[in-house]
Amino acid sequence: MASALGHANSSSEEDQALARHAALQGASSVEELIAMIPSDYRPVLREPLLKVASLTGKLVSTRRVLAGHVRHQTAGTYPAALSHKAPAIQLTAEYSSSAEAAAHRKSQEDAREVYLKTLLENTIRMKKDEVMFLQMSLAPEAAFKQLAPVVSAQTTAIMARTKVPIFGPEQEGGPPVLKSWADNVSAQILGTQVLNDCVHYSFRVQSIVEAREFSRESKVTAKKEIAKQADVEMADGTRPGPSIQSLIDKAVSARLKDLAKAPVKNTKQSKDGKKKKSPPAAKPKNPPKRYPSPPPRYLPAGGLRVPRIVKRKPTDSKKPSGSKQGKGKGK
Repeated sequence: MASALGHANSSSEEDQALARHAALQGASSVEELIAMIPSDYRPVLREPLLKVASLTGKLVSTRRVLAGHVRHQTAGTYPAALSHKAPAIQLTAEYSSSAEAAAHRKSQEDAREVYLKTLLENTIRMKKDEVMFLQMSLAPEAAFKQLAPVVSAQTTAIMARTKVPIFGPEQEGGPPVLKSWADNVSAQILGTQVLNDCVHYSFRVQSIVEAREFSRESKVTAKKEIAKQADVEMADGTRPGPSIQSLIDKAVSARLKDLAKAPVKNTKQSKDGKKKKSPPAAKPKNPPKRYPSPPPRYLPAGGLRVPRIVKRKPTDSKKPSGSKQGKGKGK
């Protein structure tokens, strides 16, 4: 009977753990996952879980760098950070063209190549060790070693301030008697559940960060492919062809040839065979101004004198009307 009851309780605990883990699978961000942790343990687990997220991001970045170095090693090239040119040694013009100088330059280039290969191999080994170190820091054992003391300390603090009072039998007509204090069983069960789930919290944080980085890397790769296709299309569209100036010259030349071939016609023939005069030219909009010609010079007849024009002095309005007047010719 006792064994059957114990088996039923263990099955019930396993079902509850599976239900909690399934609920945690629905979190799509680290903050959403932290919000699903019980409120009594949320503040103390926030910083450790954010540290796990940071380490996971560093692990993904280190793996990407390591993969790039391995590709360079396979292709026989070197990363930009490791590409070092051989120092240029100043030589005289006479010695620089000799065979001995060429041999020295070749030995210098060979030494540079050996140095770069060795440097790349050491860098790859260093990155592999870094990836292994980060993986060990995020392993379940390391996660439990980091999170379990935090959860246990918080559980102890919660148990100390959530004691449950136990009252004894009441006396007739008297108040209840407090006999002792007992531990809060519900708080203890909650602490045990959080302790069991802390490793799963770390695992879910790692999964969320890796999915986010994978999505970001996929977008970057897609953008690079689109840019590459656009460069190919632009290269096809910029192939050499006839320039705009040559097209203009051809069009102008063809037009001038057509104008040269066309005859100039001043008159037109009507239906009865007679020539028809072309219409008069249109008057310009702004014709030049024409001034009248001066009158001909007056020449008197023979024996006559040219009449003399006598200018009269202006009369003064203050003088009386009987004042002297100018004499004319007949007086």
